[in-house]
Amino acid sequence: MTDKACEVCKGTGWICENHMDTPWGNGPGQCDCGAGKNCLCNPNGEVEWQAVYATTEPEEVKEWAH
Repeated sequence: MTDKACEVCKGTGWICENHMDTPWGNGPGQCDCGAGKNCLCNPNGEVEWQAVYATTEPEEVKEWAH
């Protein structure tokens, strides 16, 4: 699991694959310009995170993530 004191991912366990020194997500101080990559403190990707579903048909979206 993640080390809550991790300076790279800020305890989230995930970093941006394009900016590997930035936590991945859509909150303050996080980057969502690319896919998430597990941080060195989370080598097996064990931290739970919300599943993301993509579609090319926006009218088929049942719930939009915020």
